[in-house]
Amino acid sequence: MSNILEVSGLTHRYDGADESTFQNVDLNLQPGELLAVLGASGSGKSTFLRCIAGLEEPSGGSITIDGVPVVESGRERIPAEHRGIGMVFQ
Repeated sequence: MSNILEVSGLTHRYDGADESTFQNVDLNLQPGELLAVLGASGSGKSTFLRCIAGLEEPSGGSITIDGVPVVESGRERIPAEHRGIGMVFQ
């Protein structure tokens, strides 16, 4: 069974920040699997999800959704409105 979501080496750093929000995150999610992202306030959970959804551009790494590369080497290939991803903020 192929992965519905693949995240490889995903890194994010806000402009002017001394440290990365997160770095080198790897994740594979198969159809039917559930994912929970847990962490302390300010640890980058929402930023990570925003990168997957296309609302935030990562600094590096790749994101593949249903076999289609949407981000490669930190550069957007497919914009948010064409990814078929929805988010509901808490």
